[in-house]
Amino acid sequence: MADGRAREQLRQEREAFDRSCRHSEAWFRLRLSLGYLGLGITLAITGTAAWVLFHPEACGPLPVGASAVAVSTQTLGLGYAIVRMVLLQPQVASLTSATVASRAAPTTRRKSFTAAIAAAPTTIPAA
Repeated sequence: MADGRAREQLRQEREAFDRSCRHSEAWFRLRLSLGYLGLGITLAITGTAAWVLFHPEACGPLPVGASAVAVSTQTLGLGYAIVRMVLLQPQVASLTSATVASRAAPTTRRKSFTAAIAAAPTTIPAA
């Protein structure tokens, strides 16, 4: 009886682990495809704006100024996206069996940056 119960528990753990693996792979593929899409859109906008900047005689002063703003905005936006999505990404938990993960002590979540600032003392101590 115990052997059958252990086998069933192992089957359920393996099924939960496989489901978790598929879920992680799907999210990775989604993020990767969105990254490529964003890169393509960024390159298209930057290329068009760069063409306008390098050929100012073909356009008036307003399109040249707007393209300069577009290139600057794209550069800043790309830098922000890299920092936000890559460097500040929380560490991905390693895949473990469902039983081991449920027996482990619950992990404490990190405070967000704004919560950490809000919790910081706002008065300057007297020297």
